Formats: sequence, C-alpha cells, structure tokens
Amino acid sequence: LMLVAEAVFCLALGTSVINVIQNGHRSASTSPWLRKGDVIAAFQAAEAPTDVQGRYVGGLIFRGAAAPTSAIVTHVLFPPVTAGKRWLGKDFASGLNVFDGDRLARPFDAAVAPSVRDGKDALVLTYTGAVWGRTVGMRDELRQLEPGLLLGLGSMRLTGGFRNSAPFFLAVDQPTLDAAMRTYLGEPT
Repeated sequence: LMLVAEAVFCLALGTSVINVIQNGHRSASTSPWLRKGDVIAAFQAAEAPTDVQGRYVGGLIFRGAAAPTSAIVTHVLFPPVTAGKRWLGKDFASGLNVFDGDRLARPFDAAVAPSVRDGKDALVLTYTGAVWGRTVGMRDELRQLEPGLLLGLGSMRLTGGFRNSAPFFLAVDQPTLDAAMRTYLGEPT
C-alpha cells in the first residue's frame, strides 16, 4: 500500500511540475489557444472585470498536463455530496458555486485585488470554508476577455499554488460559453 501511495505522489508531483512549465511565454493573440501558455498569455493581456453580477456558466479549459486531474478535482472532489457531481459555474449574487440540480455550495468572497500571477488587478475569489478555504487554500483569479466572458485561473495552495493553476471560462449564458469554446479553443460544441 505504501508503494502505491509513493507512486501516486510521484505521478502527481511530476504532473504538477510539467503543468507549471507549460505556463510558458506565448502571444496573447494566438487563437485558438493550443497550449496552456497561450491561455496564460491571454489572462495576462486581459483586464479585471468591472461589473460581475448574477450567475455565470462555467467551463473548464482542457489545456496543460494537469487538465485531467483538474477535471477530477472540479467535478468529483469539489462538489459536496449533497450537490451532485458536476460543477456548473458561479453565482456572484450569493457568493456560491453552482452544481448539478441547481444546488449552491462552496462559498467564496470576491474582491478586485492584485493577481498573484502578474500583479495586475483581477477579480479574486477566495474560498471561505474550512476545507477548501483554510486547508486547501483555493483561490480563483478572473479577468474579462470580452463583455460577458471571463477567463479564470484556479489554484490551490495545497498543490503548488498559483503557478500550478487550472484555467476555466465563466460566461453570462450557455451560448456565450459555447462560442468561447469554439473561438478560443477551436472545440466543437
């Protein structure tokens, strides 16, 4: 059992290191974003949103070595047992995440603050719960790509912090999210 645990730890550590290296230095104008470095460049070129209200639909950006792990954390570990098994977005009116069945859970505080990534302003979400806030140290940073579309980088202190971030979209509605997936990622919807 100890050997399996050590193997899993080494695999997770290696994946995290590769994910950090893939942050890279790319042009923000590259579209579609083929690499995680393209996403990071777009985040750094974007500005902090000025007016985020109501509910936003979320979608993971499957870029970087840690993308499969990020999907497991987001859709399996992050949702509370009572909230179904799929993260769907964020409700800024309540300061809660949205899960299957329109269930709200996992509180966050939102404030414009300097980004850990580059020091420019971002809408920073800090999680306030005992596990995801104080223990795991979850933090999201959001920048606006275009009206109604935010680019987020999520991180956990427990897994290396912001350098090992996972990208995602937040959109005002499903058609806007679908268009972002096609435009920025070249993915069919």
